[in-house]
Amino acid sequence: FLHRDIKPQNILVSSTGVVTLLDWGLARDISGADRVEVIEAHCGPGVIVGTPGYLSPERALPMDEVEDERSDCWSLGAVLYGLLTGVPAVDVTAAQRSIFANRRHRAAPSLIAPARLPAPALSAIALRALADDPEQRFPTVARLRQAISDVLVDLNYGYRPT
Repeated sequence: FLHRDIKPQNILVSSTGVVTLLDWGLARDISGADRVEVIEAHCGPGVIVGTPGYLSPERALPMDEVEDERSDCWSLGAVLYGLLTGVPAVDVTAAQRSIFANRRHRAAPSLIAPARLPAPALSAIALRALADDPEQRFPTVARLRQAISDVLVDLNYGYRPT
């Protein structure tokens, strides 16, 4: 499944560290059955659904691209970027202007560039996940998770992968 609306408000972390992804209302089954028809029936064809600032470029500016896990990787990269820097990855006001004013022009909203990114290895993961070109991102959420796990183990934060 593609979640299609990953954002901090949809991520719950328990007191024991268990992470749960909430609100699967925009999810899409990529194994065969598809909910696109259901979403289009409620919203209309070609309507952008999701949360500005956490929409991958291909979701924000839909063209003829096939949506896959790399779109959710972009959204997770935006969440990680915000955790590392304290600022959102994308200026939402500028993103909304770009999305609605330039629907036919393929240009991702610019990333906010803080003066210095903390935790270089984690920052590199976030920036790779936020690549405009899906081919440059992690191919799956599992690969993104593994990259983060590897860094946390290397940094010896007491993290133990499950």
